[in-house]
Amino acid sequence: MNINNRLFAILGGMGPDASARLITRIIELSREIGGAKNSDDYPNFVMQNIPVPDFFDNPDLYLEGLSLLKKSVINLSRLKPEYFAIACNTVHSLIPELQKVTKVPFVQLPQLIADEIKQSGYKQVGLLATPLTYKSQIYVTAFKKKKIKIVEPADEDKIELGKIVHLILSGKFETGRRRLVKIADKLILRGVDVLLLGCTEVPLVFPKKYPIPFISSVESLARNLVIKYYQKGEL
Repeated sequence: MNINNRLFAILGGMGPDASARLITRIIELSREIGGAKNSDDYPNFVMQNIPVPDFFDNPDLYLEGLSLLKKSVINLSRLKPEYFAIACNTVHSLIPELQKVTKVPFVQLPQLIADEIKQSGYKQVGLLATPLTYKSQIYVTAFKKKKIKIVEPADEDKIELGKIVHLILSGKFETGRRRLVKIADKLILRGVDVLLLGCTEVPLVFPKKYPIPFISSVESLARNLVIKYYQKGEL
């Protein structure tokens, strides 16, 4: 196959467990989609685990986090990757700022998931995400173009989701799972026909079996990166 002269770069570490899951799925899907069998069949990519402070629900840390991300983008750009991916939904809201320091394009996960949901025929999507992702409206904007309705949790549950993400980051998976399911159950009562796990931490603890379908942003990103790398279809 010998395609390892190509390279893509991933901004990771937000958080580390989700980034590790993403890498695992890229490798697994490279076999399933790309037909990888030997070491030189697998994608050539680099991920930087960036210790970004938790500005997701603390605006006071925003500038520090953005500065670290920009430095990472500048450094990784020297490797001349074809494109960047971000292993964090919330940081997608910063792409306009990150794009100012590089000519390398970014894979736009909200648009990819909007296309996926449109093709699946779902009409109302329950979004589980971080408080800053809700505030940034990155999914609302992408879905509006596809005429897909997003249903967001109540304000108190958005705050709770921020706390749940911190639990997952600290390894308290079971506690995070129980509290997460309670919020998801409320969205079902509001008539959603699919859930979007719009934070890469959430799929780490969300039940594998649930009453309605759900879409993992980690899975979607991994699959689309593999498709793009092997040029198996259009992103």
